[in-house]
Order: sequence, then C-alpha cells, then structure tokens
Amino acid sequence: MLRAWAGLYEYNTFDHSGIIGRHPEISNLIFATGFSGHGMMHSPAAGAGVSDLIAYGEFRSIDLSPFRFERIAENQPIEEHVY
Repeated sequence: MLRAWAGLYEYNTFDHSGIIGRHPEISNLIFATGFSGHGMMHSPAAGAGVSDLIAYGEFRSIDLSPFRFERIAENQPIEEHVY
C-alpha cells in the first residue's frame, strides 16, 4: 500500500441531515455535526452560521434554523425532495 485515507462517517439517524445550532439546555454548546460524507461541502455554510451565532446570537449571513437541534425532539425531520 502506498497511500491511504480514513475519515469519520457520522450522520444523524433521525433524518440524515446536519445539526447546526445551540443546544436547548447548554447555551454555550453549539452543534455543527451530522453531515455524513458531505461535511467538506457543507462546512463553509455551517461555519458562517456558527460564527453568526457566536458573534450575534442569531443566524444573519444564512438562515440555518431548519437544522436546529430541537427539530429532533419536536419530531420534525427535514424532508429532502428529489425532483
């Protein structure tokens, strides 16, 4: 073997979408996780959203509120539409 690469392939089993936003009970814990194999593609938007949360306490540059942690407890999965 000349080369190899390995990485973590994690995802949320609820709706297979990322989780971005504050934890509902731990205010200084912010999620940006669960992107499965798409993390590199989603990282610029997730980073912009998390930096907004840290700096302003809300999403400003891009609205990522549909990816909030609470959707899991509220049983509101993100539905991906394929056309």
